[in-house]
Formats: sequence, structure tokens, C-alpha cells
Amino acid sequence: MKRKNEQTIPEEQSVKTEEEQFAEFEEEFNENNSAEKPPELVNPEDKKERKKRKKYISAVAAFVLILGVGVVGNWYYQNTDVSSTIQPLIDSATEKTLGKAELVDATTTDVSEENTYFTKARMERNTARDTALEKLQTVISNTSETEAARTAAAENIARISNFITIENKI
Repeated sequence: MKRKNEQTIPEEQSVKTEEEQFAEFEEEFNENNSAEKPPELVNPEDKKERKKRKKYISAVAAFVLILGVGVVGNWYYQNTDVSSTIQPLIDSATEKTLGKAELVDATTTDVSEENTYFTKARMERNTARDTALEKLQTVISNTSETEAARTAAAENIARISNFITIENKI
């Protein structure tokens, strides 16, 4: 029997083994996790910000890449023999001006032949109309003609003049 005044020895106290401590910890951990709701893994606003950030980073990366290619290309152009073969072509292009005979193909004479064809056709059409109009005017001015012939001639003159105005508009 224990006396009231005696203290208990630590060996007599119930000492838990490591396995028991681990089992208690595991129970507490499972209880705490099952009671809580799972937190939202991703906030929608964070998603939008990440998307914007990714777009910004990709745009900057593309710009830097293009700039790098330009710098490397310029360095390559200045430090190789490519510049010596291209430079005379660039210089000769800057010396030429538009309108010089060098830039115009001198073998094209089809344009002048086409212009003369259309000019001749226009002249022939005008002379044919003029002769027709003169004949119709003589019919109108001749007093010996019937009234029906005069009105028919006047209608033909009006019709020809309408054709002339339409062709001029075209």
C-alpha cells in the first residue's frame, strides 16, 4: 500500500511508447482534417492575374527574341562578306529615280498602237454620226417632206444625241 506522504516513482507512471504516441497523433490529425472543409485551391481572381502575367511575360519574351534576332542579324551583316555583296545593290537602287528610261521597258510599243486604234475608231464613228445627222437635218429642213418624215427624223436626231451623251459619260 501506498502511503499518502510517499511520492510516486516516475517508473510507476504510465509511460507511453513511441507507437502509442504516434497512434494518438494520427487520430488527432485525422479528426482535425476531417472536420475542416478543404480550402479552395485556386481563387478565380488569382487565375485571371496569372493568365495576365503569363501573357505579359510571353509578349516581353517575344519582343526580346525579335530584338535579339535583329541584333545578331545586324552584327552578322556588318561582320561578314554578305555586306560587301549587298551594298553595291543598295547603292545602285538609291541612285535610280522613277521616270528614267532605265526603269521603263523600251520594247513596249503596244500602248501606242492601241491608242491609235481607239483614236481611229472614234474618228470613224464620229464621221458616220455627222453624216447621218446632216442627212436628218436636210430631211427636217426640206419643206417638201411629209410631217411624219420630219418627226421621224427629229426622233432619230434625239436618239443619236442621247447615244453621244451616254458614250461621253462612259
